[in-house]
Order: sequence, then C-alpha cells, then structure tokens
Amino acid sequence: MKKMTLNTFGHIIIKNMNSTANKFIKGIHAEQSGKRMRALADLEVFLNQPVGVGEHSLVSDEIEKILIRVKESEELISTIEKHFNLTDKEDNG
Repeated sequence: MKKMTLNTFGHIIIKNMNSTANKFIKGIHAEQSGKRMRALADLEVFLNQPVGVGEHSLVSDEIEKILIRVKESEELISTIEKHFNLTDKEDNG
C-alpha cells in the first residue's frame, strides 16, 4: 500500500510502493541520470575540443539542444527525488 507524506519543503513523498513500482521509478531515475551524463559529456566535447565541432555550421544551436537535453533530464530527476523515496531497502534486485 502506498503511503504519502509531506517532507519539510511541503512536497508529497510516496513511500512503501510495491517492488515493481519501485523498480520502475528507480529505472527511470537511473536512465535520466545516464542521459544527463551523456549530454554533459557531449557539451564538454563541444566546448573543449573545437576540432570535432567544425562540421556544424550553427554551433550555438547544437549547444542549445544539448543544454535542453540536460534540463529535461534534470527536471525528471528532480521530480522523482522530490516525490519518491528512493532509499527504501525493499528492492530485491
């Protein structure tokens, strides 16, 4: 049974999800963390290795696209961390 409580910031925290629901949320969190890391690595290449950037005519547009990828992943990560208790020990793999 799901239990909803408020944290100190007034955000609803959903606790005691069943094992399958918990795996879905943790999986989405992990996926978005990976997407964020990939986007930041891409951005680092664009900003620090201009040799590989020469093929792109609109560098600022490409950088903006990467920043949007980072923002979208961070928003999902933040939402999950705000509303779900990811520290439950009931996940058995």
